[in-house]
Amino acid sequence: MILTNFVASKIFTNKYNSMKITKFLAIAFTTAMAAGFTACSDSDDPVALDMVDISEITDFNSQNYWAKCYDISATTISADGFTFSHAAESTVWDGIEYKSWKGFCPSRVNDTKDHADDWVNNQWACNIENPDNAIFFVCNTNSVVSENPLDNTDCIIRKADGTTFAPFFIYVANSTYFYYAAKNGTALTKEIAEKTGIQLHILPGNAEAYLSYLGVINTLPVSDGIIFDLGGGSTELVLVRDRKLMESVSIPLGAVNTTGMFNTRDKMPPNVFSDVNFFLSSRLAKYPWLKDAKLPLIGVGGTARTVAKMIQKSRHYPSSRIHNYIFNTQNFRSLFKRLRGTNLEQRKKVSGLSGERADIILAGMSIIHCLAEQTASKRIITSGCGLREGLFYDYYAKMNQVPLIADNILETSTLNVLRLYSNNEEHCKHVSDLALNIFDGWRELHKLNKSCRALLKTSSLLHDIGITINYYSHARHSAYMILNAKLFGLTHEEQMLCAVVAGWHNGISKGYFKEHVYRTLLDEKDWVTAERMALILALAESLDYSESNKVRSVLPKSESHKAILEINCEGNASIELYQLETYKSWFAKLFGKPLEIVIK
Repeated sequence: MILTNFVASKIFTNKYNSMKITKFLAIAFTTAMAAGFTACSDSDDPVALDMVDISEITDFNSQNYWAKCYDISATTISADGFTFSHAAESTVWDGIEYKSWKGFCPSRVNDTKDHADDWVNNQWACNIENPDNAIFFVCNTNSVVSENPLDNTDCIIRKADGTTFAPFFIYVANSTYFYYAAKNGTALTKEIAEKTGIQLHILPGNAEAYLSYLGVINTLPVSDGIIFDLGGGSTELVLVRDRKLMESVSIPLGAVNTTGMFNTRDKMPPNVFSDVNFFLSSRLAKYPWLKDAKLPLIGVGGTARTVAKMIQKSRHYPSSRIHNYIFNTQNFRSLFKRLRGTNLEQRKKVSGLSGERADIILAGMSIIHCLAEQTASKRIITSGCGLREGLFYDYYAKMNQVPLIADNILETSTLNVLRLYSNNEEHCKHVSDLALNIFDGWRELHKLNKSCRALLKTSSLLHDIGITINYYSHARHSAYMILNAKLFGLTHEEQMLCAVVAGWHNGISKGYFKEHVYRTLLDEKDWVTAERMALILALAESLDYSESNKVRSVLPKSESHKAILEINCEGNASIELYQLETYKSWFAKLFGKPLEIVIK
């Protein structure tokens, strides 16, 4: 933490008697820093730190940091009525003396050079564009953060009246090391460029938020919501209205650094949960557009996906698909409450939670919890797409001069899958057109709604993609491929329904689907719907069975005692007519009336 003249802003209280959340400003440098301090007193009254003049500190060495930094006898630093703690230590190991320090150290080292590879020797530097010998503090703590903030005594500030403050978290801002770590990825980008010729670019938070938005809005059927991209060191928040980005912010709080701040790697006892919740809520309160938005939360990133997996496992969800998995916030709260009562080893055994993420999951879920509370959201939608997909859409749209945001994500993704796997795109589109014409003409007969029409279109366009695996059982393979394809804009139930319809386009094969692990996604009404749509697709497929486009159009009619299908043909369509005959008995059984074929 690097400080110059500093001032306290908002002050809050909790069970530790006067816990102070204080925002520090590096006034001379324009960069905002944040730190939290707990008052070591019994008073619940608000306490504000006054402006502190540290210009009276003049004892600097040739390297421009405090000359007594490694002086064991120097235990405090005084300035303008304030006392700042300091301690130096000396350790002899293998005959060699090693010195270290903790607490506060005055510095006026201004260095904008890249010292990310040598941060130890440049730990007193601040990366600023103000070389006029401005004085600031470097704060170093060697303590493991305690569950009780009052135990963290490396960095102590004492006022003249005896009021004492101990930090319970420190957020590093504009030190040279952290500046270049953010800018250059700790020299990784430089090394990659030298060895491969590839120049990596570190995305700023606002760009990351925008790309996450693109990845979500092009892959999920949502018009309004709050996207949160929860990473290790930051969380990007985006307000979406009518599919448009209205507000966005990147906050420096993620699952990893929040875990470090509050030491929740193993456990999160009630008092720590209270502290974390208080801290996160106070940060989120800065963005009024979050308050009581009552919009669904849309989760992006590893923590969000992990939460979804755990809830799926706890509810015995039949699918492992994560994208567009929806659960209510009450389910989330119940899971979070249960996990807060576990230690690290116990969490490693939780189904759906990987051992690699078990140590940071409590902090990550704390962020989601506070978001849900702040926004009053009732649902959480999981997105398997985010930054990577957003980067792709941004690149693809620019390179191909297409709209950045697709008007119809289901149709767009369906055509993408079709072009990837189909050997005869024209046939598939023709069958789809015929199927939709039959659907529209027989609405009173099948009694299916508009959403079923969109599903029928998807099923009919993709009904033959299984040929790429095996021609003779391609319907079955088409079903499997549809079930696992990146079809955006569908619920899990709808995607299963599309798979069944495509899988039955050559006739009913109930055994395969009824025994399928995903069968419980559909209820009995859904199976009836699937069969009606499958029959329509089977008829449409029959009308272009030779893939020669001889049947140009159809006109379905329905009378009280029979159904009529008028067919407009060019040339000999005997193959198509023969195939139609094979489905007449299925039609009569399903709709309770015979099917008459009329050639025009």
